[in-house]
Amino acid sequence: MTNFNFLQSEWPQFFADAEKAEALVIPDPRSACFYARRTLEQAVAWLYKSDPSLKLPYQDSLSALIHEPTFKNTVGAKIFVKAKLIKDLGNLAAHSHKPLQQLDSMTAVRELFHICFWLARTYSKTRKPPDGLLFDPMLLPTGAGKTRTVVALCDLMMRCNWVKRVLFLADRIALVKQTTNVFKKHLPSAAAVNVLEHPEQIAEARVLVSTYPTMLRLIDETKGDKRLFGPGHFDLVIIDEAHRSVYQKYRAIFEYFDSFLVGLTATPKDEVDHNTYGLFDLEDGVPTDVYSLEEAVKDKFLVPPKAVSVPLKILVMTRRNAGTRLNGTRMEVFREAWSRKP
Repeated sequence: MTNFNFLQSEWPQFFADAEKAEALVIPDPRSACFYARRTLEQAVAWLYKSDPSLKLPYQDSLSALIHEPTFKNTVGAKIFVKAKLIKDLGNLAAHSHKPLQQLDSMTAVRELFHICFWLARTYSKTRKPPDGLLFDPMLLPTGAGKTRTVVALCDLMMRCNWVKRVLFLADRIALVKQTTNVFKKHLPSAAAVNVLEHPEQIAEARVLVSTYPTMLRLIDETKGDKRLFGPGHFDLVIIDEAHRSVYQKYRAIFEYFDSFLVGLTATPKDEVDHNTYGLFDLEDGVPTDVYSLEEAVKDKFLVPPKAVSVPLKILVMTRRNAGTRLNGTRMEVFREAWSRKP
């Protein structure tokens, strides 16, 4: 699943590079900015070929093309500013030794999404993306490879005849689509089915991908006098974002199926009433396996976090009318005594 799916049918050449830019936001910000600029170049070139109202400038550089008056008038001020930002970040990526951060790559890809969305809404001849479609940062790959790892686990267990059918549970529709695509790409023989889009294919699915509420409903459904899913239907249940699936209503799914259980999370909980470790009968703070941030950084799948100081002007009032004002990098504390409580 990608934020740029709406490009795939009419503009596959844009889609390929936009998808690369999106995939590289976290592991390789410089390459992400480069591919964002490359996608912009292709989109601008397509516009000049397809829109007769645009007049070619004195030269065909990206800067000249986006600054041409007819182009600026056609796309509007907001799209022009976004295009200029992507161009500048792409130039830095290609020609500067200055390190680029995830903030830069995230900005480039987000603004590229807005430009591509405008282009598709304006020029699409088939299916326009829905009005109000927003950029979803949750669709960006985190880079650690949890889903890819569990696909390899499924492959191994299927080849060893330990597992015949797999249920993969996610808490968001977008993640269901993304996971289904990952299985189809890396394990096509498993015939992964998105139950939200193709409920008629449930019976033939070796890997069924669903949201929690949908599976709760399907467990109670019957076909004739039999349940759609018996307790032994799935041999392996995989829980994505396991820290958000520890609530009692979702536990009913795990308790119903007699299967292996695998949980994926980057942020496990150990609270009394919401304990991820307890769901798997583990000691608090001791997961079955862990791939730490330090290891991921060392292996160059992720980059270390970097704190950014942002000047703010905030007034915080307490019940006693004591406040803290942040002004740039200075902090001024002021108090005013009241003769009576509020």
